[in-house]
Amino acid sequence: MKLLNDKFISSWSLIVDLESCLNSTSISENDKVICKRPLDAYKFPVMSYIMSADGKLIHQLNANDLLEMSNGQMDHEDLANGIYEDSVSMIYDKFLKEAIQKSFN
Repeated sequence: MKLLNDKFISSWSLIVDLESCLNSTSISENDKVICKRPLDAYKFPVMSYIMSADGKLIHQLNANDLLEMSNGQMDHEDLANGIYEDSVSMIYDKFLKEAIQKSFN
């Protein structure tokens, strides 16, 4: 979570709010494009997105995919050494690091 706090601005949005943004007459067309990006990439039930300051979608991770990936990661060396509390934390940290790398490409 240190990486999240140090390198990212964390927020959340409800699907209904993003949809409302698309239908609003008081929202600029540019902001509507930014609202549409996570909607287009949404996969039930919960998504984590990394977006650039200009609203481009850099990286994404579905909660179910995260849990599925964590099932096979329990014997990882970093878990055994106590670097991470659990495999979900380890995979989420990897997700954030990948987003940082992608943001420079």
